Amino acid sequence: MDDSEIPLGATLKRFRLEAGFTQRQLADRSGVSLSLIRALEQGQRQTAQIGSIQALAKALDRQIDELLRKAQALPGESPDAGIVAIRRVLTSVDDLIDEVVDDDLEPVSLLDTSRATTYAWGCYWGGKYDELSRLLAQAMVRGRAAEHASSAHERAAAVDQLAQLQQIAACTLVHLGHPDTAWLASLEARKTSERGDDPLRVAALRGTVSWLLLTQGRYEESRKVAAKTAEKIDVTGKVTPAALSVYGNLLLSAATATGRDIELKDDRARQAEDFLIEARETAERTGERKDYEAPFGREQVTMQTADVHVVTERFGSALETAKLMPRATRLPLAARMRHLTDVAHAQTQLGMNKKAVNTVLSIAASAPDWVRHQSLYKQTVAELDGRQPPTKLHELAVSIGAKRTR
Repeated sequence: MDDSEIPLGATLKRFRLEAGFTQRQLADRSGVSLSLIRALEQGQRQTAQIGSIQALAKALDRQIDELLRKAQALPGESPDAGIVAIRRVLTSVDDLIDEVVDDDLEPVSLLDTSRATTYAWGCYWGGKYDELSRLLAQAMVRGRAAEHASSAHERAAAVDQLAQLQQIAACTLVHLGHPDTAWLASLEARKTSERGDDPLRVAALRGTVSWLLLTQGRYEESRKVAAKTAEKIDVTGKVTPAALSVYGNLLLSAATATGRDIELKDDRARQAEDFLIEARETAERTGERKDYEAPFGREQVTMQTADVHVVTERFGSALETAKLMPRATRLPLAARMRHLTDVAHAQTQLGMNKKAVNTVLSIAASAPDWVRHQSLYKQTVAELDGRQPPTKLHELAVSIGAKRTR
């Protein structure tokens, strides 16, 4: 049995013994119930909520992914077991057969759901999509249970947390190559958010829908969803920075969809620039922010402007725009790597092979998990690999499945 076949409980037991703790001592140090630790180690439970795993990892002085990566799959499970579990949650009929979550070992609470959501967003922006595929199904089940168990004054917050988990699932599934299940997740997230009391959450989720449509090549629909949603946000007079931030990101979504819409022919660059101009003006009002788990500000506008230049094949302009990005950018890892991939692609198209190779290698070193799920990155690596003899770049191309081109 290799490491990828070791269940969570077996890994937990090994780490506990290496630390010299009894089960009771670990329970006392972590705040996790002794009954849950026993159930995990005895194989009666195969997983736990994220908050419990975090607490156990902290008590054992381990990283959470050390526990999870060892539990990537159970013996006999397919590599897509996590995706199957997510799909089952999204298509659940528990409400029709009166099933309830078994919470005898881990009581459902809004705080635990909040911690799970925070951790999941960190994984998403860190490009840890495989890890998310193993966590999200159970996190959504617990989030749904937290909503059902919530009091009247907690209900809106519980709904918001669940909507976020479903949104993360939608975005993650796109990167893992499951667009249909991603669409199911986005539908659930939108329905959930509409049970809440935050119209900006609803708008932000429509921004996610716009992005999903873009990844499916439905550029006109993507643009219309983003633009129509933005129109409904009143940004005149007294307006909150969060509203401006959501509004600005919707404009950027409209711009990137417009830049890709070849049906607009020569006019697509101009129309995209109209959205970008308004987004820049909005960024001047907001500064650098992160609202509804999405960054917005001058740096995000710079990133998306470079993207529009790349998709409209203005590669020199893309590189000039990229020079405006601060070295110490506050964008999350996945966003930074996506921007650098645009830079590498532009460098490749302009024949700047040495610079492009350095860029793609630096991306791989910074985000090894992220690169394995990025088609543009793989295409760029493959094209560069086809231009020169085998090198470290070729080793990278083989490792991420990028086919060499000549």
